[in-house]
Amino acid sequence: MSAAEYYMAMFHIKDAIEYVAREGKDPNDIDEIIKALETVPCSTPTILPKEKAVFGLKERGLFHSYPAAIGASFQIQGRDKWVVVTDPDNPYVTAMWPKELLEPYCHPELAKWPAELRAMYKG
Repeated sequence: MSAAEYYMAMFHIKDAIEYVAREGKDPNDIDEIIKALETVPCSTPTILPKEKAVFGLKERGLFHSYPAAIGASFQIQGRDKWVVVTDPDNPYVTAMWPKELLEPYCHPELAKWPAELRAMYKG
């Protein structure tokens, strides 16, 4: 994440706390703040459209945890094997990177579950 994304996250938390207080609820109640993060858009500029810049946005079965674009995700599957597991159809990724650039390198179908990776390296 960039410094800008960290600042966006902090302002998003601030927006959520202020929203909770405006709703007459306890701004110290972390559960209320988390609920607000899931619905209140981030007030600072993000690469995503404002209505999509919320924590936990679910779209096409996707989940993101901060109001910015998702970069490429890599999975280390061996000493010399790094696999790009980013979905080239992910709208948050394609907001930053052209799909045509990603497709040749991205292989989400090769992603392994943590239990599989642990089993590979036991012993």
